[in-house]
Amino acid sequence: MFNNIALEQQMFPEPRQTRLRDKMFPDFEIETDYDDGQAPSTSFFADILGEPAWQLERAVVELLGLVGDGGVDGYVMTIPDLIDSLSDSDQRSVNTAVYNLYLMSKEDEHLATLVLNPDLVEALLRAANLSDDPDIKRMVAAVISHLSSRQEGSRQIFRSGGIPQLVRMLGWKIEAVVHYAVTTLHNLLQYVSDSKGQILEYQGLEALIPHLNPKNVRPNVKCQAKVADSIYLLVLDRRECKEIFLEYDGPSDLIEILQTKCGYPLLYASVIRVIRSISTLEANKIYLINKGALACLHAHLKITVDPKRKITILQAMRNLSDKAADIESLNDLIADLLALIKGSTHEEIVSCACGILSNLTCNNRKNKLSVCANNGVPLLAKILQTFPNIEDITEPILCTLRHCTARHRDAGKAQEDIRTNHALPLILSLLATRRAPIVKAALGLLRNCALNEVNMEMMLGERTVNEESVLSITTDVLERSGHQLKLNFEAREDGVDQIEMVEGSVSALHQFATNRDVAVTLLDHSHIMRLLVELVQNPQINNHEDPLLMRELLGIFYQLTKSPEGARIVQGYGATGVFADAIRSQNEAISTYAAAILKNLENDVNEYGDHRGYQRASLAPNFSDYAGWGNDGLEPELFQEHYHSSSITDVRTGHMNNQARGTWCDTDL
Repeated sequence: MFNNIALEQQMFPEPRQTRLRDKMFPDFEIETDYDDGQAPSTSFFADILGEPAWQLERAVVELLGLVGDGGVDGYVMTIPDLIDSLSDSDQRSVNTAVYNLYLMSKEDEHLATLVLNPDLVEALLRAANLSDDPDIKRMVAAVISHLSSRQEGSRQIFRSGGIPQLVRMLGWKIEAVVHYAVTTLHNLLQYVSDSKGQILEYQGLEALIPHLNPKNVRPNVKCQAKVADSIYLLVLDRRECKEIFLEYDGPSDLIEILQTKCGYPLLYASVIRVIRSISTLEANKIYLINKGALACLHAHLKITVDPKRKITILQAMRNLSDKAADIESLNDLIADLLALIKGSTHEEIVSCACGILSNLTCNNRKNKLSVCANNGVPLLAKILQTFPNIEDITEPILCTLRHCTARHRDAGKAQEDIRTNHALPLILSLLATRRAPIVKAALGLLRNCALNEVNMEMMLGERTVNEESVLSITTDVLERSGHQLKLNFEAREDGVDQIEMVEGSVSALHQFATNRDVAVTLLDHSHIMRLLVELVQNPQINNHEDPLLMRELLGIFYQLTKSPEGARIVQGYGATGVFADAIRSQNEAISTYAAAILKNLENDVNEYGDHRGYQRASLAPNFSDYAGWGNDGLEPELFQEHYHSSSITDVRTGHMNNQARGTWCDTDL
């Protein structure tokens, strides 16, 4: 029958030599049409005649696929028999069982059956512990690794209590075993959420960290990538794990990997994800910054094309950037960030880049100058109008613009750029949202812009669609936040302290009140005046470690008492005693404002002594020489005789050394 050439060709369309090669040399991985276990379709008569040959062919295939040097015993035994053999006293039986299980685990159809057996993992681990043969240990680790590639297999490993042994395997000297253990733990972390706690309990994190460092083991970038990703999954949202990672010098290994060319982008991506996670811890931020993490991330940002990976890099940089104020030569980074913002329409990329700029320009004069020198203010004003309803973009842009419009030599030009790029109406409409983070940033920016007389005139005449003015919105914010502050000095709204809202509104009103019409309006609103008096009399504000709010409150009263009528109205609210006490303040600005108010009220300042004798010891010895008094907002008629500089930075030296909370013009995000 099988000499019939036509029938043979019908049943076996492949050449005879191909079929023989498939059977004798399966490692060539030549595909067969019979992998699904079905006999070829023929006529009924041919089926009957060919069935014995078909069964024989299948048996040969299985034997060739399963039998190795150990003979055929593994194949003729069932999986339960193989598991029993793993506990046999005869080491040869154990070795044969392990080897056959290893071969089976490499085949998908057999692996699907193996993962269903609840006793297999425990038996394999026991066999590995009892054997001194490195090959047996390697094959056991391989079988368990193959099992973990299936979700059900990972569950079986977890249920069988295999995690402690897997963690111990990370310390074995057999490199292949370590790699298989890393793969298995990585699969467990992905498939079994409860495995994280158990891996940490058995110090899996501490065991994984050394395998990040290529100096400790022979470099294997794929294994390192799995180690990094496993560490990421373990430290995510776990403060104590981030502290352990720092204790074991893990951040140093991350930076070393980023600085090394490896040709495996997935390793870089995994490492950057770890940096993004651990950089939420302040100690890790400082350590990473000192190790040059920002420069490394910047280098990878420039060569990364994939948007998701670019976002991960930017998020890591944003986490670090609030501790990067002391880094020199960030001009290239700032220029690249501005170019990225200009050329991208991806909201998250723009948001992250703007957040980095906001942090870098906070209390850093050089970085403010870099933004201005790279036409950053007009660009950010344009982006603000492109994404007006996306708070994750508008808030950091407002903060960056707030920083760039004060306390550096180009601040006046930046204030003009805000107006000439038509951003003032939009800023007012954002202020009208009353969203605390937006309000805080917008008030500071409008306050700085009001230092320019043309800007002041324009913004006071501007109205929102609801006919609200900048003055009406600012006083409304002051009333609401001021009353909340009186009820609870620690009150917060949307992550913003109410005291910061009061500071922002009071500082803005201080500047607005330099306009006579605004001063008259405030004096006519008795509820606003009573609130201001209550705030300036509040002992928690009087004695607060940050003198900013007290200084700005006194600044308003100074402006309001410039006219005889204003002085009479203010005196009628009974705040004179507070002004008299404030003249003794060790803070230069507070004592100067208090003396000026008392002078306006026509009180005898001599009985309080020479208020100018309190200040000079607390001043910073080095003064800047840029800009005029108008760029900082402190009244030149009061302060020019005391300071050689226009910098409000010098006035607030004590506060700047303790940035627990920022200022009206420079606040960390």
